Amino acid sequence: MKNGTIRRPTETQALAELERLERREVVRVARWVIREGLRRGESEGQILADIRRALAAWGLQGI
Repeated sequence: MKNGTIRRPTETQALAELERLERREVVRVARWVIREGLRRGESEGQILADIRRALAAWGLQGI
């Protein structure tokens, strides 16, 4: 930075940051679904199906 100017991130940097944030959101949604599934006594297969459905509903990539 020179003279207080703000540098814009490159396209690669911006895409990497977006991917990082998306990954973080995927983990947050999956943790919530797992917690709820365990609380309801669901099987592992049912919890995985619930995670896939939740991620699709949020418009996030599946696992």
